[in-house]
Amino acid sequence: MKRKATIPDSRKILIKILLIGFATGFLLSFIFKGYFGNYTFALNIIWLSPASLLMMYGRLEDGKFVRGLLWYMLSVIVLVFSFAAIFFETGLFDNNGNCIHELGTSIYFSLVTWTTLGYGDLHPEGSARFWAALAAFLGYIHMAVLAGLIFWRLTKIEK
Repeated sequence: MKRKATIPDSRKILIKILLIGFATGFLLSFIFKGYFGNYTFALNIIWLSPASLLMMYGRLEDGKFVRGLLWYMLSVIVLVFSFAAIFFETGLFDNNGNCIHELGTSIYFSLVTWTTLGYGDLHPEGSARFWAALAAFLGYIHMAVLAGLIFWRLTKIEK
């Protein structure tokens, strides 16, 4: 008797493909760093973002909410640091027009952009503007999904 692939099996295959793509992108970013520059981080960000959402969803179905939440938070930290690496390489500008290439400042800007807080004390220029917009968009999506999943879990506990 032929067994049909269930949705969880299909999701696991998709997650493996996404994670293999992330690892490949990470490896290529070291091999072709001089050729592609900071754009090789785009592969990592694009691959990791849907994988983290699918992993969180998979853990919810398995009844492992806390483990899924921890995986999700770890992937968000990796994404924030990936964006920080991009901002470190491209540089950020303060209100006086000084270009800053500091790791701590890049992490701060990445986190502030990810949460869509945006103090306005630093701003990107050139290609970094695209990455800042992508960071804000992904942060907005991830925060909304996280809030929805926590709300869903709390309403499920009450029943």
